[in-house]
Amino acid sequence: VAGNAHRMHGMWLTSLSVRCQVCAPLKFAVQFDLTEGGKLGVDLSRCRKGMSFLVVDIPPGKLKDWNDANPHLEIRPSDRIVAVNGRCGGADMMEELAASANQPLELVFSRPAWEPCYSEATDDVTVAPGTSEREG
Repeated sequence: VAGNAHRMHGMWLTSLSVRCQVCAPLKFAVQFDLTEGGKLGVDLSRCRKGMSFLVVDIPPGKLKDWNDANPHLEIRPSDRIVAVNGRCGGADMMEELAASANQPLELVFSRPAWEPCYSEATDDVTVAPGTSEREG
């Protein structure tokens, strides 16, 4: 149920035992040169009290160009922006993004560093988003 809060909540309510895996997120910084203009190209969402921005979509722009040149660490929908030019927190990041037109921009992204979990007793597998089941 990795990545699905509703299913996870349902398991907590209905299961006699639940195994939970917690992991530190993968964080990485990407620099964009906006000094010559052009669009960053990212659709974001943020909860009122949220401290990060959720990447919703990646339309054409500098971010998509970066993804095309760096497929080993592409930015994906559901990644989170946790810092903008070194500033963290919802309002600070929003101000920094608004002021970033025609300037260099550094975004720090975060995503779960999931690995598939295997149950030793049953050989069951929980597959996290963005991963695939092991081959047998």
